[in-house]
Amino acid sequence: MNQQVSMRKAIAILLGIFLVLSSVFIGVGSAFIWDKPVYKSQDDYELEVAQKNVEQYPSNARLRVELGWVYLQRKRHDEAIREFENALKIDKDYTGAKLNLAIAKGEKGDLQEAKKILEEIKDKNKQNVDARYLLGQIYKEEKQFEKAVEEFRFVLNANPGTVDYMYQIAHVYELQGNKEKAVAEYQKVLSYVPDYAPAKQALDRLQPTGGSGSK
Repeated sequence: MNQQVSMRKAIAILLGIFLVLSSVFIGVGSAFIWDKPVYKSQDDYELEVAQKNVEQYPSNARLRVELGWVYLQRKRHDEAIREFENALKIDKDYTGAKLNLAIAKGEKGDLQEAKKILEEIKDKNKQNVDARYLLGQIYKEEKQFEKAVEEFRFVLNANPGTVDYMYQIAHVYELQGNKEKAVAEYQKVLSYVPDYAPAKQALDRLQPTGGSGSK
């Protein structure tokens, strides 16, 4: 009789353990398997993660900038601008937010507002290479060629031998109509990186008979 009672208790205990384990398994499965969201792409995943981070920590300026950058990469400029501005409401001196806001404004076509932001950054820190490079791009777009060259030379001096900056200087001279200086600068680019395609194409364009020697 005692053995039967003990057996029943053992079965009851085992059944209880089984039910507990089953409920745990179902809960884990629900969280990690059955209810796991299906993302169409890595982009969707990155966007949702950035959005959830901001939802969880709305007063974190860095997370606001990260979400803005995700929007910016997807050309969702209005949403990007909103997040960069939100970041600046949290931290008005956040240079990264200002730079990204200028980029978003510029891509949206508001060059004047972008230039204003970048010039403010430059006024506070003349050594900010990113701001000065972006200013150079805007000055080039506005055909303020002397100012553009000044900015590109500054960033080149801060990063000697960077052919992208050297190319920008050459391109400004070409746009300015100064063929001699443009050719000299393009040749300088190729002396550092002989296969730099934009410079080779430019020399072929400016010197169609001789070109860069790539023909």
